[in-house]
Amino acid sequence: MVLMRQKKAMEKAIFLASHLDINVVAMFVVDMSHLSRFPVEIMPSSIYEFLQKEALSCLNEVEKMGKRMGVKVTKKDSRGYSV
Repeated sequence: MVLMRQKKAMEKAIFLASHLDINVVAMFVVDMSHLSRFPVEIMPSSIYEFLQKEALSCLNEVEKMGKRMGVKVTKKDSRGYSV
């Protein structure tokens, strides 16, 4: 699910990229630090799978937006822990 503010930011970034004739790298990072508070026994893998699906959905939306405006979008997803 992409929030309205995020969607507006994506549209502006793609618009600028199209006018500057540059490519875009879209990145979605799943912050695992909040999830590490739960014991592994309690933490179902379905939560992580849900977050991965959400990331892929957002990245696909950016890619489609780029295609409509003639901008190549490279998708990257990652998981990590904030400092």
